[in-house]
Amino acid sequence: MTLYAQMAQVPSKSDRNMTVCKVCGALQSAVDTEQRLQMHFDGKLHQGHLKIREKLKELQDSNRHEGRSRHVFTKSRSDVLRDQYKREQEEKLQAEAKDHFYYSSKKWGTGSNMPKLGSVDDQAKVKFSELVKKLNNENEQDLPTLQ
Repeated sequence: MTLYAQMAQVPSKSDRNMTVCKVCGALQSAVDTEQRLQMHFDGKLHQGHLKIREKLKELQDSNRHEGRSRHVFTKSRSDVLRDQYKREQEEKLQAEAKDHFYYSSKKWGTGSNMPKLGSVDDQAKVKFSELVKKLNNENEQDLPTLQ
């Protein structure tokens, strides 16, 4: 043990005459009069610490009793249902996206899912309106006619 540690353990003369209040931690003179001690016990600091300790004990006791009978859940039912709904909506959107052509998008880049033709030059010549005309011509017999 170092000399400094030994010095810290030995109380000085002024410290020998002081005591620490067990409730609020205030230093009191060991030779204080009864009137002065009573003033300390009636003081706001001491009374505030008493109230805090009483409330803490009350809450700890009630928490012990409730903890035994109560189940602890990490997520509420509404949270689970909301997350499930979000997942279902995302899956639905992804399935719909697979059914349609997106010729340019931020996610996939321009032309990344273009129909494959012969070369890059051929792909650049494809226009969406031409594809629609082609599909309409193929399905012309299925279209309703006005009479």
